[in-house]
Amino acid sequence: MKTRLPAASVEESLSQKQPRLQAMLHGLNQAYPDATLALNFSSPLELLIALILAAQCTDERVNAVTAAMYQKY
Repeated sequence: MKTRLPAASVEESLSQKQPRLQAMLHGLNQAYPDATLALNFSSPLELLIALILAAQCTDERVNAVTAAMYQKY
């Protein structure tokens, strides 16, 4: 049985967001307990860049290109 989370509102405070976030993370951990990332990264910015690139090609290609790119930029 799937549980529907309440929708976020524009006026929602951080303290109101916390329980929704925890419920989402719990649901994801239940659905995908062994999830791992195939992308190489060492910071949140590098992860964001790798994720954007991975939407356009394979994770293997992203890992091959980003190492030199992160170093250069």
